[in-house]
Amino acid sequence: MIQRSYTFEDCLVKIAVQGADRSGHLWGVVDVVTPDGMGHLVSPRRISLFDPRDWTSFAAEAASRNSGNTAIWHARSEEIRAALVEDRDVLKSLDFSNFTTSQPLKGSEVVKLRIVRLSDSQRPGPRRFRVEGLLPEGWPTLAWGDSGQGKSYMGMALGQCVAIGVPFLGLETVKGRVLYADWELDETEQTRRAFEVAQGMYLDVPPVGFDYVQMTMPFADAVEWIQERIDVDGYDLIILDSFGLAVGGDPESARFVIPFFGALRRLNATTLVVDHQSRLQTGQKYRDKDAFGSIYKKHLSRSGFQVQAISEQPGKNGLVLRHAKTNFADKQPDTYAWLEFSEGRVFLNKATEEEMSVTAVIEEMNVAAQIRIAIQELGPSTVSDIAEFADLNVRSVRNEVTRMKQSGDVTESGKEGHASVYDLA
Repeated sequence: MIQRSYTFEDCLVKIAVQGADRSGHLWGVVDVVTPDGMGHLVSPRRISLFDPRDWTSFAAEAASRNSGNTAIWHARSEEIRAALVEDRDVLKSLDFSNFTTSQPLKGSEVVKLRIVRLSDSQRPGPRRFRVEGLLPEGWPTLAWGDSGQGKSYMGMALGQCVAIGVPFLGLETVKGRVLYADWELDETEQTRRAFEVAQGMYLDVPPVGFDYVQMTMPFADAVEWIQERIDVDGYDLIILDSFGLAVGGDPESARFVIPFFGALRRLNATTLVVDHQSRLQTGQKYRDKDAFGSIYKKHLSRSGFQVQAISEQPGKNGLVLRHAKTNFADKQPDTYAWLEFSEGRVFLNKATEEEMSVTAVIEEMNVAAQIRIAIQELGPSTVSDIAEFADLNVRSVRNEVTRMKQSGDVTESGKEGHASVYDLA
């Protein structure tokens, strides 16, 4: 692949010249980045390098994406195209033997694909999880929540648990090397946090096998380097904190989100991506919010959980981890934890539903927990009484009571008219 670069006052235009197709059209990928080359200003796009129509379309997109003047970008496009035309003979004479055109190819020219006769295959073993039921081995998991909810501390604690091979909030882990890739803070602050978390686990220093790198470029530009570290250093889990800065583009655009997850899939490791969620609007509940931006974030992750602080006390927050997305196993029940800050140490310990219900914002607990609390307060109750007390939808309460009855958590203790009365088992 041949590279060409064109420098302007406020940006750098990079062109990866790919080669000519059978019709003689020269193709390439145009990328507009900041002057330091670190940030993308326009989504990379593939164009026919000598076609004025493609350049006109590119100029319009560049102006739109950067609130610029279309005429300025059109002039720049013409300047670049003119330079490429001068280079036409040189470029076309180069060897592009590995070039694959986007035009339809004959069957013999297509990259070889492998068809598997499933009837002749052996059934694979059980699915593996780096963290029991939560982080499927070799696949991306998304963890999201509002700012200040404890997501990064949670991610760091999870990573150190994996590095040691001890349970994370009661969930079994498979021991492995962990790389914490940080776009949010810097080495000094994250080292401080790593020591705080380690000493909250009664270690003197962060465990061997839990490593850190401060990222200075979008994930897409670093993915080959990260894969090299996986191959050389044997990392099993990569934690990316956080998506908004790592993606290097608009998190609401599928054009950035889909390639990001495609790159994650190519890594030979399990990945956990820490992310933010959008602001609550009037009438919305925190638990109903997804990660901020394109819905493809949730679609393309294979597991996902939301983090929320539902109890705030001096030096200690009560958290809930809600397993909101899974492709490979049953959803984990809500997991409660205490995040405690004490004398330079950070403790993240599993909490019970009963402990949390004493101080938590009740409506932020799951429906089963709210039903239990309602029965504790009211005594044996009908579905309607429970729904009114907890301010819940009657249908949601009825469905959950049915499930709790089947699991033995509640019993039907009598009748009130035609309505069943339920009590805790």
